Amino acid sequence: MIRDPLLSDLWQKLGMLTSRGNFANLYLNDQYWGIYNIRESINEHFIKDHTGYLDFDLIRYLKNTIELKFGSLNEWMSFNAFMRTADFTESGNYEEALNRIDMDNFLNLQALIICSQYRSWGWGVSAYRDNAPTGKWRWTIWDMDRAFTDINWNGFTFLNDSI
Repeated sequence: MIRDPLLSDLWQKLGMLTSRGNFANLYLNDQYWGIYNIRESINEHFIKDHTGYLDFDLIRYLKNTIELKFGSLNEWMSFNAFMRTADFTESGNYEEALNRIDMDNFLNLQALIICSQYRSWGWGVSAYRDNAPTGKWRWTIWDMDRAFTDINWNGFTFLNDSI
């Protein structure tokens, strides 16, 4: 109940786009079901309302794949192909990457993942991009209720946990 709004608040304080939520008591057929955190969905209406973008792409991560929520996959597939094949020892390729992504936004996402044990990011993070010529990929978060679950978590070594 507290982790999801906590991470959302941290993300917002970093100046990043996040959905808003509010706590509510839920009653169904006169039965009390508890307190719920009702949040805005990350969809095309959310992006339009909070960014002003009219022509954009919106992708949601789904563990080992992605789901197109709005727009087209063309720029996303081009971006991914570039990132997988580019030789980043060449400075021109790094500059090209900077032209395609909002690096501050991406680094904030990585810091949030590492420092908060946001392990389920691959299930809920969304990437969005304005289709203007200067549009860059940005990320927003969703479903952070599994963060901060292990007091021994070390985000700087978790990739080696299985070794």
